This record gives sequence, C-alpha cells and structure tokens, in this order.
Amino acid sequence: MNKELKYVFDPTQVERLKWSEFVSGHPKGNIFQTPQMYDAYKTSKNYDPVFVACLDTEGSIRGLLVGSVFSEKDGALKNLISRCIIFGGPLLSPGVPAIDFVQRYNDFVKKKAVYSRLANLFDNSKELSGIESVGYEFKEHLNYNIDLARSQDEIWNSIQNTRRRQIRRGYRRGISVNISFEIDDIADYYGIVLETYKNAGLPLQDISFFESVYNNLSREKNILFFSAYYEGKLIGHRIILSYGNRLYDWFAGDNPKERDKYTNDVLVWEVLKWGNENGYEVFDFGGAGEPGKEYGVRDFKEKFGGKLVAFGNYLIVHQPAKYAMLQSLLKVHRSLKRSR
Repeated sequence: MNKELKYVFDPTQVERLKWSEFVSGHPKGNIFQTPQMYDAYKTSKNYDPVFVACLDTEGSIRGLLVGSVFSEKDGALKNLISRCIIFGGPLLSPGVPAIDFVQRYNDFVKKKAVYSRLANLFDNSKELSGIESVGYEFKEHLNYNIDLARSQDEIWNSIQNTRRRQIRRGYRRGISVNISFEIDDIADYYGIVLETYKNAGLPLQDISFFESVYNNLSREKNILFFSAYYEGKLIGHRIILSYGNRLYDWFAGDNPKERDKYTNDVLVWEVLKWGNENGYEVFDFGGAGEPGKEYGVRDFKEKFGGKLVAFGNYLIVHQPAKYAMLQSLLKVHRSLKRSR
C-alpha cells in the first residue's frame, strides 16, 4: 500500500469543485463519475451510492470512483441480488497503483454487494493492469462508438442503406422530432421505457431514478431528450447524457403500434446530427452485449456505422456463496422464460 496516499469514502471529505475539476481534467473523465451522478444515486430508490477517493499529502485528488449498490428488490432478496456497478471508473492519475485502489474499494464494499462490475467506457487495460491478482476477472463486452467529428455527409453515408431508407420513410410518414434539455413530466418518458422493457422481458429501475438523474443533470444541461411525435402524440424518445465531447445513449423507448414510422431509426439519426452540429466528437451507443451471443440490440446499432470496441468489464465476486445461489436462480428463471 502507498502510505503517501490517504483514502476517503465519504464525499463530504472532498471539495466538490475539486471533484468536478478532477473528473473534467482526466483524459477518461465521464458523466458517471461526477458529483451530480453521485447525488442522483443518493436520492433514487434501491440505490446506495459508493464513493472512493485517494488524496496526496497536499489534499489533491489522485484517484476517484463513483458507483452504486443496486437491487431491484427489498426484503430478503435484497441481500442476495445487491451488486455494485461502476460506469467509467475508477479514474486514476499516473503513479496511483490500481491494485491498491481497487483493494481499498473491495474492503469497503464487500459486505454491501454480492459482486461488483467495473464497466469500462474506454480501454483501461493499462491503467487497471494486474487487478486480477485481487480477484477481478475480465469479461468481454462490446460497444459501438460513432465518430461525430466527421462531416455530416460522412456520418450519413456510413449508415447502412436500409436504415437510411427507413429514416427518410419515417419523416415522410409524419414524424417530427423535438430536442430539449427540459421536459414537463418525466413520467411520460418513463412510461414508454417501462412498456418497452416489459415487452422485452427486462426489469427497469424505479421512476425515482429517472427523476433524480433528470433533476441533477438538467441544471448544467448534461441530459437531453430527443422526442418523436406523430400527430401531436409522443410515440418514442431517446434520453441522452452529455459530458465533455461525448454523448452517451442512456435509455430509449417507443410505441410498438407506431413502428411503421421507424421511430428508433429517425431518433438515432437526430442524435448523430445534433451531436455533429454542436461540436461533440463521439456518440457512445451504450453497449452491444457479449461477443458470440445473439443480441438484437447489437444488430440494430451495428447499422449506424460506428466502430465496434471491446473495452469489456471487470467482475469481482465479494460473496461467493450468494453469487452461486444467484446464478442458479437466474438459470431457472431463464429456463422458465424459454418454456413459456
């Protein structure tokens, strides 16, 4: 352990401005490591935010991690399915030993979460080299990043022909798109996402999470709503997070009865076009599943001309017995779903 570094686990022990400046000044700084995202976790149902920072002898931040312990259920099940997810962290300065940092994190969270996942937004293979020695396992996971710094014609021409036709068709069939940093009622957007997730057989976070993220990120215009309307009615949307020179695909949903309008295709194009016009350089498409496994979402995202990246995740199991039980329950759940 580096004795010159002091570790803190309470965000009030760090000046908020210094925290923001550390994230914004880090080459891999991202929206998920900001004070605003920590605050959003703090006021969301079923979320317990996690904060770890290491400070040098002068009190400057040298490393930082923001995540959250999350469980869809309360009661007895909560202890079985609680896990900590860290998007885009930790952020470490040169010279900070990754092994020491994640070991401090492990010691802090191991009684709160059955397992943890470091979801990489960049290639962190050098920064996190060696953390396998303290229990982490690298898991392959894909994503698409779309270059927004090209000309708009280049972005358009990189989209598959079929998608381009569908986008044109959507406009011809009467779709209009509104782009805004503020909305009147998050419940309208949540309802569409909830229905989309139900149809896909996926769980969705409580509405308080959406409300809290909106309330905390909208102040500095770090959240955008791309809303598709047909005859004055909201039929689909994409919620986008913005930070630095990047846009992040966050949540999306559409009305399945209106899919002849190609809502999703039109909305993705509107995001790419807006990002290009407003000086953003990268659109992070928000994940494309595991290689070798069929995933319809990946098939959709592939058609928009992005670069396939494999930054992966790091997984660590803190409570092996509970994790084994959880995997068994998930296997039974999947089997029951297939038999229906």
